[in-house]
Amino acid sequence: MYQLEPNILKAYLDHGLACVVIGGIDEHLVGFVKADPIVKQNDLFLSAADNPKLIFHQIANGEAALVAFEVGSRVVAPPYQGKGLGTQLKQLIAESIASQFPGIPIFSVVASDNKPSIKSNMNAGWMYMTEEELKNQTDGLGIFDDWTQQSVIFQYIP
Repeated sequence: MYQLEPNILKAYLDHGLACVVIGGIDEHLVGFVKADPIVKQNDLFLSAADNPKLIFHQIANGEAALVAFEVGSRVVAPPYQGKGLGTQLKQLIAESIASQFPGIPIFSVVASDNKPSIKSNMNAGWMYMTEEELKNQTDGLGIFDDWTQQSVIFQYIP
């Protein structure tokens, strides 16, 4: 199971941008999801995926403008897959972000060949975004321009 380094996961948790599930007899990590803030600074788009601690610092100090969130890195350990846990984690983090940051769009970028994740997004009510809708939702900022060819993009609507 893919895992973030503990200090990186802690940074997301400290800022309310991750949900984790601990379970089993040995209380191991069963699953997690994180939301990456996307900021604009000096006409550049940066994501917390690049350097979370720096991005969180820049947002807190007003050094970068928060423009969106990308909910990703949703991972569930194999014995727990197929039970809706990943969908529940994704909904929890989206609801939390929507209440903490009203008006900031929340997106999910899914590889176009990842059929289970596409189905999960659709079943959870996330809205599929065409390239035109995406440009309208992001004021034409082009934050996902490099991703739209190989990915499917959804938006969470509270």
